[in-house]
Amino acid sequence: MLARYWLSHPPIGVGLVIVLLLLFAGLIDHQHSPGGTNYSAGEKQRQTQDASASRVTTQGIATEAYASRQEERAERDLKAQEDMAKWAMWMFWATAVGIVLLAATLRETWRAGVSAGQILEATKQQVDLAEKTAAIELRAYLSAVPMGINRLTGKEYSYPSHEGMAHIAVRNVGRLPARNVSVIVRMKVMDWRNAVLDVPNELDPTDRVIQPGAEMIQGSQEVLPETDLMNPQNYIFVWGVIYYDNGYGKRCMTRYCHRYNGASHNQKPWLGADVAEGQEWRRKPYIDANKARYHESGNSAD
Repeated sequence: MLARYWLSHPPIGVGLVIVLLLLFAGLIDHQHSPGGTNYSAGEKQRQTQDASASRVTTQGIATEAYASRQEERAERDLKAQEDMAKWAMWMFWATAVGIVLLAATLRETWRAGVSAGQILEATKQQVDLAEKTAAIELRAYLSAVPMGINRLTGKEYSYPSHEGMAHIAVRNVGRLPARNVSVIVRMKVMDWRNAVLDVPNELDPTDRVIQPGAEMIQGSQEVLPETDLMNPQNYIFVWGVIYYDNGYGKRCMTRYCHRYNGASHNQKPWLGADVAEGQEWRRKPYIDANKARYHESGNSAD
């Protein structure tokens, strides 16, 4: 049908053929041109330059992008360093404050420990003082009370007896029992009143207990004739020592020294109101207890 159309219109067909030939010739020339393209040497050089410029431009853009990234990274690193510096500064001050608080805490703890130690020491002192006070107030105390110089009685003595023995009462004036009580009573006649007498040594402790408020009578080791006891020029000394446990495990002693004057003796001590019965002499001392005096020395106690 196309062939009939071209044949019926010759000028159009010829023009179409010419166009096809020209297109074909250009295609062949493009395929056989150097470099596999249909560009001239100048065009090729321009393309090369354009490519180089493009590469340079691309490299420049890449360099600029890299530089920009590096700058951003540097800025981030700088900001991170600044943040770390700020954080380090805050940590430094926090640590400093913590150290100060710790030092204050240690100081207060030390003060509290010192205060606690002082309180403990004060409490201990108070306890010791209370124990000492209790020991002072509650312990046993033995005193030696004069009981006079009395006539001896008994089968071994003649009727009436002409010898006398000194007596004392060992009295517990404390609040605890006195245990292992040893009593030494001595008697001596001297013609001057300022005598100084030795303290007798303790004998073996005896198993004797004196309860609070109770007393025990003890006689002297010596017996003196009435001629010495009734001589107004003589002084009769009754002295000795009492050893005992005070109830707190401590061995204590009481020294005593009683002085009698022979001038204070009872007149005719063997006589009495009921002399007819012959018994009054047994109860009348040579020298009464109320005539005794505590000597200037030899009286002391623990």
